[in-house]
Amino acid sequence: MANDRTEYQKKYYEQNKERLKEKHKEYNKTYYQNNPRDYAKEREKEKATQKRYTVVIPQYMATALDEKLKKENKTYSEIAKKAIEKYLKK
Repeated sequence: MANDRTEYQKKYYEQNKERLKEKHKEYNKTYYQNNPRDYAKEREKEKATQKRYTVVIPQYMATALDEKLKKENKTYSEIAKKAIEKYLKK
């Protein structure tokens, strides 16, 4: 979305960058004071629709995986979901 800015929007943002950042910071501050997050409630909703798995792997494999994921611009979750889908189709 940020790449879709017109030249006028880019120029306006550059001229008013600090003011806009302060305005945004102030908005977030008041929003979260008036609407605090309920982490327990969020976790309960998540439990109803999702399940978490934890995998323990050797450090050398983790390092190689991290490097490859970074190079391919992917996340572990994406890779794991594809592997699970493939396994379930067997």
